[in-house]
Amino acid sequence: MQKKTIILCLFLAFIVSHIEAQHKPTVQDCLGAIPICKNKYEEPSPYKYRGNGTFKNEIYKRDFNSCVTSEMNGVWYVFTAQSKGELRFELRPKSPKDDYDWIVFDMTDQRCNQLIEKDMVYLSSNNYGDELSVQNGVTGANSLKSGYSGNCNGPGKDNGPPWNDDIPVEEGRTYMLYISNWVGETVDNRLYGYDLDFSASSAVIFDNIPPKLNSITGDKSESDYLQCGIQDLKITFSEYVECDEIKKENFRLTKDDIEYEIGALTAAECNLVMNAERSKIFYLMLNDKLQEGIYTLEYNGLMIDACGNVNDKSSINFEIPKMKEKQKQVYDIKCYGEENGKIYVYGDYTSFGSLSNTLEKLNIEISKGSLQRIPTNPTEFTEEQMQDIEKLIDRLEDDDDVQNVYTNIA
Repeated sequence: MQKKTIILCLFLAFIVSHIEAQHKPTVQDCLGAIPICKNKYEEPSPYKYRGNGTFKNEIYKRDFNSCVTSEMNGVWYVFTAQSKGELRFELRPKSPKDDYDWIVFDMTDQRCNQLIEKDMVYLSSNNYGDELSVQNGVTGANSLKSGYSGNCNGPGKDNGPPWNDDIPVEEGRTYMLYISNWVGETVDNRLYGYDLDFSASSAVIFDNIPPKLNSITGDKSESDYLQCGIQDLKITFSEYVECDEIKKENFRLTKDDIEYEIGALTAAECNLVMNAERSKIFYLMLNDKLQEGIYTLEYNGLMIDACGNVNDKSSINFEIPKMKEKQKQVYDIKCYGEENGKIYVYGDYTSFGSLSNTLEKLNIEISKGSLQRIPTNPTEFTEEQMQDIEKLIDRLEDDDDVQNVYTNIA
Protein backbone atom coordinates (compact mmCIF):
# COMPACT_ATOMS: atom_id res chain seq x y z
CA MET A 1 0.00 0.00 0.00
CA GLN A 2 2.77 2.43 0.88
CA LYS A 3 4.53 1.78 -2.44
CA LYS A 4 1.33 2.48 -4.41
CA THR A 5 0.88 5.77 -2.60
CA ILE A 6 4.39 6.91 -3.52
CA ILE A 7 3.88 5.98 -7.15
CA LEU A 8 0.60 7.90 -7.20
CA CYS A 9 2.23 11.02 -5.75
CA LEU A 10 5.00 10.91 -8.32
CA PHE A 11 2.46 10.50 -11.11
CA LEU A 12 0.44 13.48 -9.87
CA ALA A 13 3.60 15.57 -9.58
CA PHE A 14 4.43 14.71 -13.18
CA ILE A 15 0.95 15.77 -14.33
CA VAL A 16 1.19 19.09 -12.47
CA SER A 17 4.65 19.80 -13.91
CA HIS A 18 3.41 18.93 -17.39
CA ILE A 19 0.43 21.30 -17.03
CA GLU A 20 2.67 24.10 -15.79
CA ALA A 21 5.09 23.64 -18.68
CA GLN A 22 2.23 23.73 -21.18
CA HIS A 23 0.67 26.90 -19.73
CA LYS A 24 3.69 28.97 -18.76
CA PRO A 25 3.12 32.51 -20.12
CA THR A 26 5.85 34.08 -22.25
CA VAL A 27 6.37 37.70 -23.31
CA GLN A 28 4.13 36.83 -26.26
CA ASP A 29 1.24 36.42 -23.79
CA CYS A 30 -0.68 39.12 -21.97
CA LEU A 31 0.11 37.44 -18.62
CA GLY A 32 3.84 37.40 -19.41
CA ALA A 33 4.05 41.04 -20.52
CA ILE A 34 7.41 42.83 -20.26
CA PRO A 35 7.26 45.47 -17.49
CA ILE A 36 8.19 48.95 -18.72
CA CYS A 37 10.89 50.12 -16.31
CA LYS A 38 12.78 52.58 -18.55
CA ASN A 39 12.18 54.91 -21.49
CA LYS A 40 13.87 52.92 -24.25
CA TYR A 41 13.79 49.27 -25.31
CA GLU A 42 15.49 47.47 -28.16
CA GLU A 43 14.30 44.28 -29.81
CA PRO A 44 17.38 43.12 -31.75
CA SER A 45 17.55 41.55 -35.19
CA PRO A 46 16.82 38.91 -36.17
CA TYR A 47 13.34 39.25 -34.66
CA LYS A 48 12.92 36.06 -32.64
CA TYR A 49 9.21 35.97 -31.89
CA ARG A 50 6.99 33.77 -34.04
CA GLY A 51 3.39 32.75 -33.52
CA ASN A 52 1.20 33.92 -30.65
CA GLY A 53 2.74 32.55 -27.44
CA THR A 54 1.21 30.03 -25.05
CA PHE A 55 -2.29 31.52 -24.89
CA LYS A 56 -3.66 31.76 -28.42
CA ASN A 57 -6.18 34.34 -29.70
CA GLU A 58 -6.20 36.65 -26.68
CA ILE A 59 -7.49 39.72 -28.55
CA TYR A 60 -10.98 39.67 -30.01
CA LYS A 61 -10.76 39.54 -33.81
CA ARG A 62 -12.69 42.32 -35.51
CA ASP A 63 -13.60 42.29 -39.19
CA PHE A 64 -10.87 42.66 -41.81
CA ASN A 65 -11.49 46.41 -42.19
CA SER A 66 -10.99 47.19 -38.51
CA CYS A 67 -8.04 49.19 -37.19
CA VAL A 68 -7.76 46.79 -34.22
CA THR A 69 -4.40 45.09 -34.39
CA SER A 70 -4.48 41.32 -34.81
CA GLU A 71 -2.16 38.93 -32.98
CA MET A 72 0.76 37.91 -35.13
CA ASN A 73 4.35 37.37 -33.97
CA GLY A 74 3.70 39.82 -31.16
CA VAL A 75 5.15 41.00 -27.83
CA TRP A 76 3.30 42.44 -24.80
CA TYR A 77 4.41 45.32 -22.54
CA VAL A 78 2.80 46.51 -19.28
CA PHE A 79 3.11 49.58 -17.04
CA THR A 80 1.29 51.35 -14.22
CA ALA A 81 1.24 55.12 -14.71
CA GLN A 82 2.99 56.99 -11.90
CA SER A 83 1.45 60.34 -12.88
CA LYS A 84 -1.39 61.66 -15.00
CA GLY A 85 -0.43 62.81 -18.48
CA GLU A 86 0.03 61.77 -22.10
CA LEU A 87 1.54 58.50 -23.25
CA ARG A 88 3.67 59.05 -26.35
CA PHE A 89 5.88 56.44 -27.97
CA GLU A 90 7.79 55.78 -31.16
CA LEU A 91 8.10 52.31 -32.67
CA ARG A 92 10.95 52.31 -35.18
CA PRO A 93 11.57 49.10 -37.19
CA LYS A 94 15.19 48.25 -37.84
CA SER A 95 14.11 47.54 -41.40
CA PRO A 96 11.50 49.81 -43.07
CA LYS A 97 10.22 46.73 -44.87
CA ASP A 98 8.70 45.38 -41.65
CA ASP A 99 5.11 46.35 -40.90
CA TYR A 100 4.75 46.70 -37.13
CA ASP A 101 1.24 47.27 -35.74
CA TRP A 102 0.18 47.97 -32.15
CA ILE A 103 -2.74 48.37 -29.73
CA VAL A 104 -3.03 49.82 -26.18
CA PHE A 105 -5.48 48.61 -23.48
CA ASP A 106 -6.42 49.95 -20.04
CA MET A 107 -6.15 46.80 -17.92
CA THR A 108 -7.02 48.31 -14.54
CA ASP A 109 -10.53 46.88 -14.41
CA GLN A 110 -10.17 43.90 -16.70
CA ARG A 111 -8.02 40.78 -16.95
CA CYS A 112 -6.12 39.25 -19.83
CA ASN A 113 -8.75 36.58 -20.43
CA GLN A 114 -11.38 39.29 -20.99
CA LEU A 115 -9.69 40.77 -24.07
CA ILE A 116 -11.25 38.01 -26.18
CA GLU A 117 -14.75 39.30 -25.39
CA LYS A 118 -16.62 41.07 -28.18
CA ASP A 119 -17.19 44.26 -26.17
CA MET A 120 -13.56 44.61 -25.05
CA VAL A 121 -12.42 48.23 -25.10
CA TYR A 122 -9.08 49.47 -26.40
CA LEU A 123 -7.60 52.96 -26.00
CA SER A 124 -5.69 53.27 -29.24
CA SER A 125 -4.71 51.05 -32.15
CA ASN A 126 -2.79 51.38 -35.41
CA ASN A 127 -2.35 48.75 -38.12
CA TYR A 128 -1.54 51.14 -40.96
CA GLY A 129 0.91 49.69 -43.51
CA ASP A 130 1.41 47.83 -46.74
CA GLU A 131 2.86 44.32 -46.96
CA LEU A 132 4.25 44.99 -50.44
CA SER A 133 5.75 48.37 -49.56
CA VAL A 134 9.46 48.81 -48.97
CA GLN A 135 8.85 51.83 -46.71
CA ASN A 136 6.36 50.98 -43.93
CA GLY A 137 8.57 52.84 -41.48
CA VAL A 138 8.00 54.37 -38.06
CA THR A 139 4.67 54.29 -36.19
CA GLY A 140 3.40 55.15 -32.72
CA ALA A 141 1.28 57.64 -30.77
CA ASN A 142 2.58 61.21 -30.67
CA SER A 143 0.86 64.52 -31.38
CA LEU A 144 4.29 66.11 -31.82
CA LYS A 145 4.66 64.23 -35.12
CA SER A 146 3.17 65.61 -38.30
CA GLY A 147 0.15 63.85 -39.74
CA TYR A 148 -1.08 62.25 -36.50
CA SER A 149 -4.80 61.45 -36.27
CA GLY A 150 -7.21 60.03 -33.66
CA ASN A 151 -6.90 56.68 -31.92
CA CYS A 152 -7.78 54.29 -34.78
CA ASN A 153 -5.78 54.09 -38.03
CA GLY A 154 -5.58 51.31 -40.59
CA PRO A 155 -5.75 48.74 -41.92
CA GLY A 156 -3.68 48.99 -45.07
CA LYS A 157 -2.07 51.96 -46.73
CA ASP A 158 -5.29 53.83 -47.52
CA ASN A 159 -6.77 54.16 -44.01
CA GLY A 160 -5.15 56.84 -41.94
CA PRO A 161 -1.57 57.83 -41.07
CA PRO A 162 1.01 55.74 -39.17
CA TRP A 163 0.76 58.08 -36.17
CA ASN A 164 -2.08 58.17 -33.62
CA ASP A 165 -2.84 61.02 -31.24
CA ASP A 166 -1.42 61.06 -27.68
CA ILE A 167 -2.95 58.50 -25.31
CA PRO A 168 -4.13 60.04 -21.99
CA VAL A 169 -3.28 57.94 -18.93
CA GLU A 170 -4.26 58.28 -15.28
CA GLU A 171 -2.07 57.87 -12.21
CA GLY A 172 -2.30 54.41 -10.68
CA ARG A 173 -3.99 52.75 -13.66
CA THR A 174 -2.42 49.80 -15.46
CA TYR A 175 -1.97 49.72 -19.24
CA MET A 176 -0.76 47.19 -21.79
CA LEU A 177 0.83 47.67 -25.20
CA TYR A 178 0.79 44.84 -27.74
CA ILE A 179 3.16 45.04 -30.73
CA SER A 180 2.65 42.82 -33.76
CA ASN A 181 5.07 42.02 -36.60
CA TRP A 182 2.43 41.62 -39.28
CA VAL A 183 4.53 40.71 -42.32
CA GLY A 184 6.85 38.39 -40.42
CA GLU A 185 4.35 35.55 -40.70
CA THR A 186 4.33 35.49 -44.49
CA VAL A 187 7.72 36.88 -45.56
CA ASP A 188 10.48 35.03 -43.67
CA ASN A 189 13.32 37.28 -44.80
CA ARG A 190 11.76 40.38 -43.19
CA LEU A 191 12.18 39.33 -39.58
CA TYR A 192 13.98 42.37 -38.14
CA GLY A 193 13.72 43.95 -34.71
CA TYR A 194 12.72 47.43 -33.57
CA ASP A 195 13.51 50.28 -31.18
CA LEU A 196 10.78 51.43 -28.77
CA ASP A 197 11.01 54.91 -27.21
CA PHE A 198 8.64 56.35 -24.55
CA SER A 199 10.75 59.41 -23.67
CA ALA A 200 8.34 61.94 -25.30
CA SER A 201 5.58 61.03 -22.80
CA SER A 202 4.43 63.76 -20.42
CA ALA A 203 3.24 61.08 -17.97
CA VAL A 204 5.71 59.13 -15.83
CA ILE A 205 5.09 55.57 -16.98
CA PHE A 206 7.93 53.54 -15.54
CA ASP A 207 7.82 52.61 -11.92
CA ASN A 208 10.16 53.66 -9.12
CA ILE A 209 7.62 53.36 -6.30
CA PRO A 210 7.39 50.24 -4.07
CA PRO A 211 4.09 48.32 -4.08
CA LYS A 212 1.59 48.45 -1.22
CA LEU A 213 -1.86 47.29 -0.18
CA ASN A 214 -4.34 49.40 -2.12
CA SER A 215 -7.92 48.29 -1.43
CA ILE A 216 -10.09 45.60 0.15
CA THR A 217 -13.51 44.51 -1.08
CA GLY A 218 -15.69 41.45 -0.78
CA ASP A 219 -14.75 38.37 -2.76
CA LYS A 220 -16.63 37.98 -6.05
CA SER A 221 -18.25 34.80 -4.74
CA GLU A 222 -20.19 36.85 -2.18
CA SER A 223 -20.39 40.48 -3.27
CA ASP A 224 -18.11 43.27 -4.33
CA TYR A 225 -18.81 45.28 -1.17
CA LEU A 226 -18.05 44.63 2.48
CA GLN A 227 -20.93 43.47 4.64
CA CYS A 228 -21.52 41.72 7.92
CA GLY A 229 -20.95 37.98 7.72
CA ILE A 230 -18.37 38.16 4.96
CA GLN A 231 -15.64 35.52 5.14
CA ASP A 232 -13.63 36.04 1.94
CA LEU A 233 -11.71 39.22 1.15
CA LYS A 234 -10.44 40.46 -2.20
CA ILE A 235 -7.06 42.16 -1.69
CA THR A 236 -5.81 44.51 -4.40
CA PHE A 237 -2.20 45.73 -4.41
CA SER A 238 -1.21 49.06 -5.94
CA GLU A 239 0.44 47.16 -8.81
CA TYR A 240 1.43 43.68 -9.94
CA VAL A 241 3.67 41.88 -7.43
CA GLU A 242 5.63 38.62 -7.56
CA CYS A 243 3.32 35.85 -6.41
CA ASP A 244 6.03 33.67 -4.88
CA GLU A 245 6.81 36.37 -2.29
CA ILE A 246 3.21 36.89 -1.11
CA LYS A 247 2.59 34.39 1.68
CA LYS A 248 -0.42 33.74 3.90
CA GLU A 249 1.56 33.87 7.14
CA ASN A 250 2.68 37.45 6.41
CA PHE A 251 -0.89 38.78 6.57
CA ARG A 252 -2.34 39.88 9.91
CA LEU A 253 -6.00 40.88 10.33
CA THR A 254 -7.06 42.57 13.58
CA LYS A 255 -9.96 44.44 15.15
CA ASP A 256 -9.77 45.93 18.64
CA ASP A 257 -6.58 43.95 19.36
CA ILE A 258 -8.33 40.69 18.38
CA GLU A 259 -6.52 38.75 15.64
CA TYR A 260 -8.50 36.81 13.04
CA GLU A 261 -7.13 33.56 11.65
CA ILE A 262 -6.53 33.37 7.92
CA GLY A 263 -7.38 30.00 6.42
CA ALA A 264 -6.05 30.25 2.86
CA LEU A 265 -4.55 32.60 0.28
CA THR A 266 -4.95 32.42 -3.50
CA ALA A 267 -3.87 34.69 -6.34
CA ALA A 268 -6.11 35.72 -9.21
CA GLU A 269 -3.55 34.99 -11.92
CA CYS A 270 -0.88 32.78 -10.35
CA ASN A 271 -2.52 29.37 -10.67
CA LEU A 272 -2.32 26.20 -12.76
CA VAL A 273 -4.59 27.71 -15.42
CA MET A 274 -2.91 31.09 -15.94
CA ASN A 275 0.43 30.31 -14.26
CA ALA A 276 1.58 33.93 -14.29
CA GLU A 277 4.53 35.14 -12.19
CA ARG A 278 2.75 38.26 -10.93
CA SER A 279 -0.74 39.23 -9.82
CA LYS A 280 -2.40 42.39 -8.58
CA ILE A 281 -5.35 40.68 -6.91
CA PHE A 282 -5.25 38.08 -4.13
CA TYR A 283 -8.03 36.40 -2.12
CA LEU A 284 -7.94 35.76 1.63
CA MET A 285 -10.25 33.06 3.03
CA LEU A 286 -10.93 33.63 6.74
CA ASN A 287 -11.84 31.01 9.33
CA ASP A 288 -14.39 33.34 10.96
CA LYS A 289 -17.07 35.62 9.62
CA LEU A 290 -16.56 39.34 10.17
CA GLN A 291 -18.84 41.48 12.28
CA GLU A 292 -19.40 45.20 11.95
CA GLY A 293 -16.48 47.45 12.89
CA ILE A 294 -13.15 48.81 11.71
CA TYR A 295 -10.43 46.30 10.82
CA THR A 296 -6.71 46.60 10.04
CA LEU A 297 -4.99 44.33 7.53
CA GLU A 298 -1.19 44.30 7.69
CA TYR A 299 1.32 42.68 5.40
CA ASN A 300 4.80 42.17 6.85
CA GLY A 301 6.96 40.57 4.20
CA LEU A 302 8.54 41.16 0.81
CA MET A 303 6.42 42.83 -1.87
CA ILE A 304 8.32 43.06 -5.16
CA ASP A 305 6.88 44.73 -8.24
CA ALA A 306 7.71 44.09 -11.89
CA CYS A 307 10.49 46.70 -11.91
CA GLY A 308 12.17 45.29 -8.80
CA ASN A 309 10.95 47.94 -6.33
CA VAL A 310 10.68 46.39 -2.86
CA ASN A 311 8.50 47.06 0.17
CA ASP A 312 8.43 44.97 3.35
CA LYS A 313 5.52 46.49 5.25
CA SER A 314 2.08 47.83 4.36
CA SER A 315 -1.27 48.19 6.12
CA ILE A 316 -4.78 49.31 5.27
CA ASN A 317 -7.97 49.90 7.29
CA PHE A 318 -11.43 48.90 6.16
CA GLU A 319 -14.89 48.96 7.72
CA ILE A 320 -17.76 46.52 7.89
CA PRO A 321 -20.61 49.05 8.06
CA LYS A 322 -23.32 49.03 10.69
CA MET A 323 -26.73 48.13 9.35
CA LYS A 324 -30.23 49.10 10.36
CA GLU A 325 -32.20 46.90 12.76
CA LYS A 326 -34.46 45.66 9.99
CA GLN A 327 -31.48 44.69 7.87
CA LYS A 328 -29.80 42.84 10.72
CA GLN A 329 -32.54 40.24 10.80
CA VAL A 330 -31.56 38.75 7.44
CA TYR A 331 -27.88 38.26 8.22
CA ASP A 332 -25.98 35.47 9.94
CA ILE A 333 -26.36 35.08 13.70
CA LYS A 334 -22.60 35.48 14.16
CA CYS A 335 -22.98 39.11 13.11
CA TYR A 336 -25.66 40.16 15.53
CA GLY A 337 -26.83 37.26 17.68
CA GLU A 338 -24.04 37.83 20.19
CA GLU A 339 -25.07 41.45 20.66
CA ASN A 340 -28.73 41.07 21.62
CA GLY A 341 -28.99 37.39 22.62
CA LYS A 342 -31.60 36.74 19.96
CA ILE A 343 -31.73 34.18 17.21
CA TYR A 344 -33.85 34.81 14.13
CA VAL A 345 -35.24 31.68 12.46
CA TYR A 346 -36.81 31.92 9.01
CA GLY A 347 -38.83 29.53 6.91
CA ASP A 348 -41.43 29.45 4.19
CA TYR A 349 -44.76 30.89 5.31
CA THR A 350 -46.44 27.51 4.68
CA SER A 351 -44.10 25.96 7.29
CA PHE A 352 -44.92 28.43 10.07
CA GLY A 353 -46.80 25.87 12.18
CA SER A 354 -44.28 23.04 11.91
CA LEU A 355 -41.40 25.46 12.57
CA SER A 356 -43.05 26.70 15.79
CA ASN A 357 -43.76 23.14 16.97
CA THR A 358 -40.17 22.05 16.35
CA LEU A 359 -38.74 24.96 18.36
CA GLU A 360 -41.07 24.16 21.27
CA LYS A 361 -40.00 20.50 21.25
CA LEU A 362 -36.38 21.68 21.46
CA ASN A 363 -37.30 23.78 24.53
CA ILE A 364 -36.39 26.97 22.71
CA GLU A 365 -38.42 29.88 24.04
CA ILE A 366 -40.15 31.87 21.31
CA SER A 367 -40.35 35.55 22.20
CA LYS A 368 -42.19 36.51 19.05
CA GLY A 369 -43.49 34.83 15.92
CA SER A 370 -44.92 36.55 12.89
CA LEU A 371 -45.26 36.48 9.14
CA GLN A 372 -43.01 38.92 7.28
CA ARG A 373 -42.32 39.89 3.71
CA ILE A 374 -38.57 39.70 3.05
CA PRO A 375 -37.36 41.33 -0.19
CA THR A 376 -35.73 39.01 -2.71
CA ASN A 377 -34.22 41.90 -4.67
CA PRO A 378 -33.00 44.61 -2.23
CA THR A 379 -32.35 48.01 -3.82
CA GLU A 380 -29.89 50.75 -2.78
CA PHE A 381 -30.90 54.42 -2.75
CA THR A 382 -29.09 57.74 -2.43
CA GLU A 383 -29.14 59.76 0.79
CA GLU A 384 -31.63 62.22 -0.70
CA GLN A 385 -33.90 59.39 -1.82
CA MET A 386 -33.64 57.73 1.61
CA GLN A 387 -34.75 60.94 3.35
CA ASP A 388 -37.92 61.04 1.27
CA ILE A 389 -38.52 57.30 1.67
CA GLU A 390 -38.09 57.40 5.46
CA LYS A 391 -40.54 60.30 5.72
CA LEU A 392 -43.07 58.28 3.73
CA ILE A 393 -42.51 55.18 5.89
CA ASP A 394 -42.94 57.22 9.09
CA ARG A 395 -46.25 58.60 7.84
CA LEU A 396 -47.49 55.14 6.89
CA GLU A 397 -46.48 53.66 10.25
CA ASP A 398 -48.27 56.48 12.09
CA ASP A 399 -51.50 55.58 10.35
CA ASP A 400 -53.68 53.53 12.71
CA ASP A 401 -55.05 51.52 9.80
CA VAL A 402 -51.59 50.31 8.75
CA GLN A 403 -50.36 47.19 10.57
CA ASN A 404 -46.95 46.63 8.92
CA VAL A 405 -44.78 48.36 6.33
CA TYR A 406 -42.39 46.33 4.15
CA THR A 407 -39.75 47.70 1.80
CA ASN A 408 -37.05 46.46 -0.57
CA ILE A 409 -34.42 48.85 0.85
CA ALA A 410 -30.97 47.20 0.76
